[in-house]
Amino acid sequence: MSNMAIASDEAEYQVGTAEETRREAFIGISSYRLKLALERRGNPVEDLLGAMGNAEVCGRKWNEGEIALNGVLTALGGIDTTRSTTAGAMLEFICHPEELARLRANRALMLLARAPRRLPILEEKTRCAPSSPRVKPGRETVGPTVYGETRQVVS
Repeated sequence: MSNMAIASDEAEYQVGTAEETRREAFIGISSYRLKLALERRGNPVEDLLGAMGNAEVCGRKWNEGEIALNGVLTALGGIDTTRSTTAGAMLEFICHPEELARLRANRALMLLARAPRRLPILEEKTRCAPSSPRVKPGRETVGPTVYGETRQVVS
């Protein structure tokens, strides 16, 4: 379903026209996510769909349309971001083989997001190279940022 929604113009995923494919995907994803969220309503489960099924705004529970739309947005957003970020990270490792060598030598670096010797490529991937081709590349920091082994400060 996600491929039908994200790549509805590709023949491999099409069911009818691109618009029909996209519509079928959105209906399928929203129906499935709505069903799961409503099963959790009144019986909270600590997950995203549980939060959606029990969400309230100004004392009013979300209606089915709000749950379904948010279900589609979170499903497709997560899938697109994961695909694109993974591919982008691979490209960054190709462009910066010294960072890949550091990671191969010490895989624990992946777990050290806030450690002094963190892996800049993993830390900076999302800000430096956006996950979606629809996002304009660029960086914006709230203050000076130390980046890389050279201890270069970028602001």
